[in-house]
Amino acid sequence: MSLPDAVRTHQTVWIDVPGGRTAAVRYEMDGDRMVCFGDDGLSGIPAGTRVTASIGGLADGPLDAMFWAYVRELDPDAVSLSLLSDLVGDRSLGRTSEEVVRTLEGMRRSRRLVALEA
Repeated sequence: MSLPDAVRTHQTVWIDVPGGRTAAVRYEMDGDRMVCFGDDGLSGIPAGTRVTASIGGLADGPLDAMFWAYVRELDPDAVSLSLLSDLVGDRSLGRTSEEVVRTLEGMRRSRRLVALEA
């Protein structure tokens, strides 16, 4: 089974996490997996956990897709700096390319990186 096509046209997925809350998580596609930071809304969810995920358009609009996904822990070295930069979004990472690379390397080492996979 694979992720629905709608995941390729969005950047935020809504995850129903254990305990009855919902977390909005920014992600970037890397092949057939949704890569995201796992230390914000997904903190405390161990690798291998199956979660309900949904993708939607505008707030209060209809869902484009609802699906099951498994949380998979990623080796930080398996996440490219360019993908990490896309995941961070348009936040300033430094004034020079060297500062940007140092910031991204620091994030790669200090943040939990996970994939949501079918």
